[in-house]
Amino acid sequence: MKLRIGEAIKENGFTNRQVAKALGEDENNISRYIHGRRKITLLKAAEIADIIGCSLDDLVEREHNNRKTFL
Repeated sequence: MKLRIGEAIKENGFTNRQVAKALGEDENNISRYIHGRRKITLLKAAEIADIIGCSLDDLVEREHNNRKTFL
């Protein structure tokens, strides 16, 4: 399973800076979530999804039998 937070932020017309400001966090933290250098909680992922107007499923890419599936 791969997180696609960065892609989802861009696809929904937002910047990392806008998301960081809405969360009250440093922009570097958003970058760390995107690049897997910081673990993200389910609650934080839900907050990001709410801010950018998507579902939690839109933040995740799953692989089944060597085939990528977007939820």
